[in-house]
Amino acid sequence: MKAVLVAALLVPAGLVLAGCTTAGTPTPATGAAALPAGRSVLLFRPVLAAQSPTTPTSQAGGVPRALEPSTAPQQQAIEAERKTRQDPALANPADHQPLVSAFRCPDEDPLAGQDDPALPLLTCDRKTGERFVLGPAALGNDDIARATARPDENSGGFVVEVEFTPGGAEAWGRLTAESVGQRIGLVLNTSVLSAPSVNEPILGGTAIISGQFDRSEAEELAARLGGR
Repeated sequence: MKAVLVAALLVPAGLVLAGCTTAGTPTPATGAAALPAGRSVLLFRPVLAAQSPTTPTSQAGGVPRALEPSTAPQQQAIEAERKTRQDPALANPADHQPLVSAFRCPDEDPLAGQDDPALPLLTCDRKTGERFVLGPAALGNDDIARATARPDENSGGFVVEVEFTPGGAEAWGRLTAESVGQRIGLVLNTSVLSAPSVNEPILGGTAIISGQFDRSEAEELAARLGGR
């Protein structure tokens, strides 16, 4: 049984959730190293701090690019980004404001899809330019049973419906219960797609990702997330 829980979230950036009662053993979030080229890393991270941009962003929206094999120089750039943008000290609230203020969204993010889900992350929303400090991931690709593109009756565009595994649904329930009154970042290949505020726990179910996708973009994202 599915029931759309619109009242459970404030949805400023396009995440709608549906819920159903499930149970199971939680599945750990999966990092980029476990995924081949052409796939995408979807992670659900709690928002620790956020700052709106002072100037309009020039970043493009849409679906972040798929993963590609890393060359040796690219791997060096990835490690350099991890040292600064995934420093465990980011978990210290006293360090949030200066780090977020100084961060600028890169045009081409060398860390895309390569962030460690077990560590905090400094990143941004490519569409709005809003910058975030996010906590360690609570869910990831292994928590997704399937992803499907479908028309959105409200917008006339397309959305991607993500169905969690039983363990993923349980983990999602815990995350939303711990995040009441706070925001959760939906992070695709290290970029924030949306960061809704949680009004109440959501005990299992599905997430519907909307990002002003056309049909081809939604189908591409669904294939990259659910094409196991």
